[in-house]
Amino acid sequence: MKKIIAVLSVFAVFLALTACGGKDNGEATKAPEKATQAVQTTLSEEELVETVEPKGTVIGSYDPGEIAFYWTVINKAGEEKLFTVYTSEANLGPALFKTGLIDGDMGDYGLTVKTVNGETHNYETEGYAWVIYVGDEQAQTGVDEIVLKNGATYTFKVETF
Repeated sequence: MKKIIAVLSVFAVFLALTACGGKDNGEATKAPEKATQAVQTTLSEEELVETVEPKGTVIGSYDPGEIAFYWTVINKAGEEKLFTVYTSEANLGPALFKTGLIDGDMGDYGLTVKTVNGETHNYETEGYAWVIYVGDEQAQTGVDEIVLKNGATYTFKVETF
């Protein structure tokens, strides 16, 4: 079975590379129509390949058509916890919200994360908030709009500013 998956994966990568020569229609640079609307994407065959080695606490299990990503939580005390999350969701917010790993308030600009892995912080009342990082960079969009990539790392860290 693994050989079949490997052969299909190589074929999918070949098809993806041959499709790269198409013209740019500018779709990638368009802004979402509403800030509260999550960006949904179709995952490519290459992104669906199981290449993520489970680390830390594993949430879910790999099924064909799902992606896996690493999620790190750094709490107020500076303690770090690593998760590997398997999901069929295309965006970070819904993937974590549906598993109960995050919670918050839905506002005009989407989900404001207040609780992460059971630890709650509210900037308005205590001056601390959960800040989201995609890789090493602070997220430029809300959690609802962060499009998942297979094998990527997302971090939620308590910060004050």
